[in-house]
Amino acid sequence: MALSRIHNGAHCDAAKPAHLLIGDSLPMREVEQDILLTAGDDITVLITGESGAGKELVAQAIHRNSKRAEGPFKAINCGSLTESLLEARLFGHVKGAFTGASGAQSGLFEAANGGTIFLDEIGDMPIPLQGYLLRVLQERTILPVGAHAERRVDVRVIAATNKDIPREVREGRFRQDLYYRLNEFPIRVPALREHPSDIPLLIHHFLGRVEIEEEGLAMLRGYTWPGNVRELKATVKRLALRAAAQGVITTEHVRRELGSRAEGAAEDATVDRRSQKRQDTITYTTELRKGDSFDTHFSRQKLAVYEDLLRSTGSHSKTAEWLGLDPKALHHRIRRLKQQVKPR
Repeated sequence: MALSRIHNGAHCDAAKPAHLLIGDSLPMREVEQDILLTAGDDITVLITGESGAGKELVAQAIHRNSKRAEGPFKAINCGSLTESLLEARLFGHVKGAFTGASGAQSGLFEAANGGTIFLDEIGDMPIPLQGYLLRVLQERTILPVGAHAERRVDVRVIAATNKDIPREVREGRFRQDLYYRLNEFPIRVPALREHPSDIPLLIHHFLGRVEIEEEGLAMLRGYTWPGNVRELKATVKRLALRAAAQGVITTEHVRRELGSRAEGAAEDATVDRRSQKRQDTITYTTELRKGDSFDTHFSRQKLAVYEDLLRSTGSHSKTAEWLGLDPKALHHRIRRLKQQVKPR
């Protein structure tokens, strides 16, 4: 029985964007670069991507790497409340503003003062509130429900949506001027099917040390994951429970978990194994060494993977081809990793 051993020897440092967003694929490295670019500025960011892809994690990574990191991070789903409740939740209210308002209450914009507010599912915000939000972005002031005097706030705004906002604008459901104001810096989070090579890394992040039969891992990589990383997390945790007695996640466990979806995944897995070969048997076995930071440990793990592939193929060019890299890019990556793990 051929196994892929996936081992995680340390906890992630949540202050690092690469550790909030697990993955070493090109699409995820591009997201990480965008996070670092926007973290150093107060520019308004609009994060787009499918449900479950990790949009809130991107927002948290921007905040934690910014000058506002010591300030609060407040999040709200703009599609989960009625218009009146959303307005009061965002901007607060004064005593007697509406039935049941027995006292004044600050909103999330004031609670996030000095930090960041994350407006999730901004595409579902009612049109009247969109106009109010535009004024807040332009003037940096809010008006609590029932109040007469505006209050100044110092808040960075990050918004996210899984909707096609340009189409929402064309069909009159979203204000064009607000879209332009929110979209100062767009970041698109890729769907999991666009970076399946990150699935082993995600599995070891969710489960720690685990053994998976090669064909089962290939099936997980071949599945399209409509629920993205959120669906993968729930799936592998169920698989871990099924495998608890045996200590190994088998191909049959994966087949049963995916059900009828497994047929397509199995077909894709056959192609995946032929084209990727040793990538399906990636082994994360390096132990956390005394004095290693997580950065160093993670780099040591990746270096071990590349060196294992080089030994198995006996060819730098073949390894680069299987990884989908230019040989020069692979050489540069290995050299950079060796510098990162070298004792100082």
